Amino acid sequence: MSNGIPPRYVPTGKILTGGTGEVLICQDTSLERDVAIKFIQNVENQRRLFDEIAALQKIRSKHVVQIFDVFLNEVDRRIGIVQEYISGGDLVSFAERGSISLNEYLKVIYQIASGISDIHAQGLIHRDVKPNNIKFDVISHSNKGGLMRKPPEPQDYSGKSAGGEHPDEAMSSKRWSTAFLP
Repeated sequence: MSNGIPPRYVPTGKILTGGTGEVLICQDTSLERDVAIKFIQNVENQRRLFDEIAALQKIRSKHVVQIFDVFLNEVDRRIGIVQEYISGGDLVSFAERGSISLNEYLKVIYQIASGISDIHAQGLIHRDVKPNNIKFDVISHSNKGGLMRKPPEPQDYSGKSAGGEHPDEAMSSKRWSTAFLP
């Protein structure tokens, strides 16, 4: 281990900090993808981290950050949660762009509501829903991966969109993800 982090995770140099922890962005050399490794700064808050690990293990959602690994940092004895890295901006930066179309607004609201719904469906409550914890994934995904659903189009009374498909069957190249970030 180098710096207490398993050698498969190579730091990119990007570190994000929040009220209770820090997130180290790393390259996972085994799976060739960027990951976010979250650490709690204060050992007294470790119980919160264990709660978060348990919650993330229950959730399988296209709209919620996924957990990949957990490890003990051998240098400072902190637990690290290795999770999906969402490279795009957050809801704050999206809102700062200025005016958006009704269609864009509906897409965003649909994705946020879907993530919160998926969390609640597991009997969980996201205790820290706020604009900077809602990240926008700008990586394109094919239908094969099925990482995202389009927001609903105008509906007729049958529940089908004007295009003939149910909104949950349509795919998009971008997604909103409610993220468990510090």
